[in-house]
Amino acid sequence: MTKQEAFKIGFLAKCAELGLSASEVEERIKRADAMVKMAKWAANIPGWLTKALLLGAVVPPVAGAVGGYTLAQAHDRPYSKEMARKDEELAEYYRAMDQLQRARRQREAAAA
Repeated sequence: MTKQEAFKIGFLAKCAELGLSASEVEERIKRADAMVKMAKWAANIPGWLTKALLLGAVVPPVAGAVGGYTLAQAHDRPYSKEMARKDEELAEYYRAMDQLQRARRQREAAAA
């Protein structure tokens, strides 16, 4: 007889000794099954924690390496005079917009 079979026989004998009905026995079996599942889940927590710690130790250096490589490649990109001129034009456009908005707000404040 295996340990599982001996446990089942002992469990059913105890239920019979307590005079439990079939539905009460089924309820106890369901509760015992739920407890076993919870125990198995709890037993896996150290494994999950180990994996989480390893992931936490590996991800930052990898992310840093990928980010560093990406930034290094960005500086190797050729920057033409045409691109510089367009950047200057955009900056001047935004400065002019900002100046116009300030002037409008001053006029509205003076009118109020």
